[in-house]
Amino acid sequence: MIPRYQRIAFWTLCACIVLMTLFLLRGCEQAHKRLTAGEDETPIAAPTNTSTEDVALYLASDADGSIAAATRSIPLPQEPTLRARALLDHLLAEYANPASPHHLQGGSAVTDVFLLPLPNTATPEFSPAATQLAVVNLSNAFVANHPSGIEVEELTVQSIIGTLHAAFPQLMQIRFLVDGQPHDTLAGHADLQHIYPAVDTSHQPAPLAVEQNAPVVEKPKIQRAPTPAKPTTGSPAKAHPVKVPAAPGIPQTGPKPARPAPPGTPQDKHP
Repeated sequence: MIPRYQRIAFWTLCACIVLMTLFLLRGCEQAHKRLTAGEDETPIAAPTNTSTEDVALYLASDADGSIAAATRSIPLPQEPTLRARALLDHLLAEYANPASPHHLQGGSAVTDVFLLPLPNTATPEFSPAATQLAVVNLSNAFVANHPSGIEVEELTVQSIIGTLHAAFPQLMQIRFLVDGQPHDTLAGHADLQHIYPAVDTSHQPAPLAVEQNAPVVEKPKIQRAPTPAKPTTGSPAKAHPVKVPAAPGIPQTGPKPARPAPPGTPQDKHP
């Protein structure tokens, strides 16, 4: 017969094994949830304490190389860094639309935006309150999938700069990072090592057509001398002498008239 203390020890060990098994299963389930949550690329929903505002997005167009401000009503948080990131997320989401004139691949593009203070170095080009530097941290996936080209890359950079400048007048400079590290170019052309000034980047292409109200300059007409008439065919025209009247007191030149013969002088007879 098994002693009583051995039976108690046996059932105690069994209970411990069951509890340890349940604990391990619970830990594995939580670890699996953390791993799957890290792989989820669904954009984070905006906080509930946001309000819808009318903001200006500087949208680029590849057709004519222009950047124009467009008003959009979007929910934005009040915290400046979160506000800047949400603003750029909406800007780049516009380009993910297949009908966009500056089409870019969708997905997570901006991971962070930092607003750092700068010394008071205001110049006539900037507002006296322009004393901040914005650091835009782009994702490596966005940079790797961005189309390559001088114009398309510059339009993306200038679009981001113009949008941040319109929403944050205190910005003076803007620079870019990729996954928290300096990067040479966006896709081979646009310089990401450069610190850009925060200015209005909207521009339109110069019109090629002449304005309707513009004065028309007429070319001066050149008057030509009349062409002399050609002589008619046949015998050449005879030149008639021109009689020039003699001045008073000056004898006229030319053959002298014959004097009459004296009386009694024989004259020549002609047959």
